[in-house]
Amino acid sequence: ADLTGGVASSFSTKDVASDRLFIYLYELQRDCLFVCRVYHARCIRNGVGLNPFAHYAVNRAAHHDGECYVQVFCSSPDGIFSGGLDDNIIIPHHLLRTYTEKAQDGFFWLCIADFHHYFETIFECRLVNSPDVGLPGMPPSRLPGARPPALGVPQEKDVKLPPSLSRFGQQETAHSWPPHAEAAEPHVPRSSPEMRGVGLGGIDPCYKGLPLLEEPWDEKPLFYEHVFANAGMVTERRPPEFTVVMPNLPCEIVACVEQTSTRITQVGSTRPRHTAVLLKVYEELEHNIYSADLVCKSNWMNVRNSMVAFKSNRGGTFRIMAEMQEGARCERLIFRCYSSVPGVTVTAAAGMQRHLLAEPQGPAAASKWSLVGCVRPERLPRGDLPLPVEEDLDTLRRLEHERQCSIM
Repeated sequence: ADLTGGVASSFSTKDVASDRLFIYLYELQRDCLFVCRVYHARCIRNGVGLNPFAHYAVNRAAHHDGECYVQVFCSSPDGIFSGGLDDNIIIPHHLLRTYTEKAQDGFFWLCIADFHHYFETIFECRLVNSPDVGLPGMPPSRLPGARPPALGVPQEKDVKLPPSLSRFGQQETAHSWPPHAEAAEPHVPRSSPEMRGVGLGGIDPCYKGLPLLEEPWDEKPLFYEHVFANAGMVTERRPPEFTVVMPNLPCEIVACVEQTSTRITQVGSTRPRHTAVLLKVYEELEHNIYSADLVCKSNWMNVRNSMVAFKSNRGGTFRIMAEMQEGARCERLIFRCYSSVPGVTVTAAAGMQRHLLAEPQGPAAASKWSLVGCVRPERLPRGDLPLPVEEDLDTLRRLEHERQCSIM
């Protein structure tokens, strides 16, 4: 996420069916990066040679004659990429002829069932600060800010999904909060007027009336951005809350809170853990009354950032709440919110009052738009504690090296 300016988090393939996972990868492949982690125990049990210390990423998802396939890229230095999985399936000649990526360069195809079975964790990064970076042959983008097909972007001719599957779907301001915090230089987004302001205490941003900037399609980001920053201490007794007002249009929202990286302040061989921040999204029914049906939530883990994504076809007002464990605190916090259409209003405030929940009288105005935060209840060790953080690849390599040395 730091490299692309995107919004990132992770989910487990244990919490989603293989057919739904394919739809997810297929629909988001133009504007999202997917990095995969091998299900090591299952590979050992079945004699599959996928390298647990190599980097795997989804290059594209495609289908042919009712079968679903995922093309994976591997950067393994030993030249063994697929672990022998592609020896057991027959890849349609249509896919090999249409997509020119070569096996010797690290690309290989898997059917969605094998991909779902032998990869355990998927890290997704929404490319919210990037233009349309879809590869030739990918399906058309669902986002209104993407480059129109008339401008020459290669599109996949057959974008109709198998009958058994249904389609997954059809930068504006910089602020600081609280108001007494010194405001930093505002981020002037592309394709929007310059703004400056704070989001707490009812102070509205002041528009300077600059003309909209016209950019080439190859440089125009897909999302509009709002940024809030708190340079002070954030505690669980006064957690930040954010209100998102969406116009009466189909609109996607991707939001995250980010803490200061503990790598920056690390001294010695260890560094402190990040605070576990849980984001929850509620739909507002009336003033200070919200639907008891949660729109979506983020992962709850001791990691640097927490992410939510949701979509509304008819607009509405939504409250994003950040929750922490009792006694938890974090110094400095950044909130970023991205919308797929302009005209979205985002404000920030500290949690000063209790909110009321009520049963909705009609269908929800929004639905979750990410597999992040969708954890099966039986996989939760405890409902009142964050999920444990998986070891990174550097730690796994070190543990494997120590195990081999102890055996010798």
